[in-house]
Amino acid sequence: MSFAEYKFIKESMAHRYKGFDMMNIMSFDIICRTYGNDISLFRDFVASFLCKKINLPKKKSHDVLFSMGNYGRRKDYYEILEFARSSVAGDYIDISDAKWGISINIKNFFTSLSSVFKLKSSLSVTGKLSIAFMLSHYKNTIDYIERQAKEVEYNKFCSFCSAHAYEAILDEFFRLKKIPTYTLQHGLYFLFKKPPIDIIAYENMISDKLLCWGQFTKDEFVKFGIPRDRIDIVGYPRSIKDLKPYRIDDQKLSLLFLCARSKFDQTNKDIMKLCHEFIKLYPGTVKLTVKTHPSLDQLQYKQISQSYGFTFSEGQTIQSLITNGGYDFAIAYNSTAYVDSYLNNLIALHYQDAERENDAEVLDDKFSNADELMTKINAFIRLADKNEAWIDISNRLSYLVGYGINRYTEILDAKKNN
Repeated sequence: MSFAEYKFIKESMAHRYKGFDMMNIMSFDIICRTYGNDISLFRDFVASFLCKKINLPKKKSHDVLFSMGNYGRRKDYYEILEFARSSVAGDYIDISDAKWGISINIKNFFTSLSSVFKLKSSLSVTGKLSIAFMLSHYKNTIDYIERQAKEVEYNKFCSFCSAHAYEAILDEFFRLKKIPTYTLQHGLYFLFKKPPIDIIAYENMISDKLLCWGQFTKDEFVKFGIPRDRIDIVGYPRSIKDLKPYRIDDQKLSLLFLCARSKFDQTNKDIMKLCHEFIKLYPGTVKLTVKTHPSLDQLQYKQISQSYGFTFSEGQTIQSLITNGGYDFAIAYNSTAYVDSYLNNLIALHYQDAERENDAEVLDDKFSNADELMTKINAFIRLADKNEAWIDISNRLSYLVGYGINRYTEILDAKKNN
C-alpha cells in the first residue's frame, strides 16, 4: 500500500478522545500497518488492556519539561536531547523507563474496534485489529496520565519527537492546557520521491514549533506545507569543531563506510560490494572499516565484512570512530551520517541511487559505481588540503544543518515567549 492509503485511513478515522486528537497519536502505527511492517497481533491485543505508566515529575524543579520516547535507548538520540537540555535547565521524562500497567476499559476496547472496522479500506483484517488494539491502549494511557497529572505548572514542553505515539500523547496533553510545545529534529530530513515511513516527521508535525538544525530542513518542511512560523532554526545539536585542511597519503588510504538503517539493507550490501571492487584495483593500498547501524543484523554484516577483507567496527559511535580512527574519507548513504562526517572534519563520499536524487549535498561528492568512486577520491585527495575548500564546506554546512548556530537557550528559555 501507499502513502495515499495511509492518509485515507488516518483522515477517515479522525476522532478525538477527551480532546486528544487520536490520529496524531496513531500516525506511526497506521503508517507501519499500511506499509506492511511486521505485526504481532497477540502483543497488540495484550496492549489493549494495558497502559503505559508515564509519570510527570511530582514536583516541578524547572519551568521546562523535556521527554525522550522509547526508541531503543539509542546513544545518538540521547546525545541530541542532552545538547538541548544542556542549553536550558529543565525536568525530564524518559518513556523507556515507564512501566506497563493493567488498564481494562471495555468501552475503550469496543469503541476502538468500532472506529476501525467501519472503515472501507484495503487494510487487512489483521492490520485493522492491530490498529484497533493500539488505539485502545493509547486511550488507556491517556486515562492514566490524566489521573496522575492533575496540576501542571510547566511553561514549555519539548519532546524528542512528537510524531511518535507516546510523545504525541504528551504533546497533545500540554497543548490542551495551552502550554507551548516544541519538538527536535533528529536527522537530516528531505523529501523522497516515494515517501518512506519517515514521512510522518513532516506529515505528523503536531508540536507548536519544530526546532530544526538549518535552513535546508526549514525549506523542506515549508515545501511540504508546514507554515514558516512553526519552524525555528536552532543549529546542529552537538558541540562543533573548527574545520581544517588535512593531508592524505594516496599510497595508504583509509576509508570508513557508515551503513544506513535496516530499510536500506540491500543498498548497504551493494555499496560494500562496490567498495570491494574498487579496493581490488589498489591491492595493499586501501583499507575499509564498516560501521553498522543499530537496526542491522550485526553478525551478518561482520561476516560480510570479513569475507571482503574489511575491518568491522563494534561498539563505537560515528563521532568516536572519526575522531580516533585516522580515516581519510567516509562513505555514506544515510544523509545524517554523511553530514556528521563533514562536521567532524572528514570528507564524505555520498552513494547515489534513484531515491536520493533530491538529497542534500555538501560538495559534488556523489558516486554510483566503482569508477565514479575512484574519480571522486582522486579529486578530493587534492581538495582536502586546501583551506578554501573547507571555508566552502563550512558555509554549506551552515545552510544544511546550522553549523555555527546555537539558539536552543534563546528559544527554550521559559522566561521568553516565542
